[in-house]
Amino acid sequence: MAARQGDLKLAQESYERTLEISRELNDRSEIGYSLGSLGGLARLKGDNNRARELLIESLETVRELGQDERVITNLLGLGVIAYQENDDERARSFFAEALLLAARLMDKIHISDLLDGFAAIACRSDAKRCALLAGSADQIRRSIGYELAPAERLFRDENLDKARDALGEAAFAKLYDNGCRLSTDDAVALALQHPYIGPRDQS
Repeated sequence: MAARQGDLKLAQESYERTLEISRELNDRSEIGYSLGSLGGLARLKGDNNRARELLIESLETVRELGQDERVITNLLGLGVIAYQENDDERARSFFAEALLLAARLMDKIHISDLLDGFAAIACRSDAKRCALLAGSADQIRRSIGYELAPAERLFRDENLDKARDALGEAAFAKLYDNGCRLSTDDAVALALQHPYIGPRDQS
């Protein structure tokens, strides 16, 4: 709750205390959760090196425990870090593993977040694909009544603005609408297709 309210310092202190107690009790589930939460906070604070260390340690723990949702969350965080460091291949690898797992679980919140991740990568070289994936991610969110947090929305909007500028308003709107009409399975397949070969009728 503290992290959602923007009080990162209070949140960090809380997670660090939880981690300390969890280590004393050898509560591996709470250890994995606390490490992942601290990694997420470090990423928000811009300390990607520390975030990566924490997320990898958390990932190892939650994998062993079979906690698939936490595996997805950590992979997503690692993918975002790789994207921020301009390592698109590594970002794509993290996102792909997470998306396959989220699709198997039919976890639509994480599916939509990961489609945004793939859209961000596409925005650097393929505005058409970016628009398609963004439309699909937004439609999935609308279907379940899920809204992005302000920071996530800002990141998404910045990428959409770039794609819109590259394509022009009319072409962007057409592709975005086409993305909205994709089924979840088709959107996942589109995101995972690499190298991407776009449908002729969506150009």
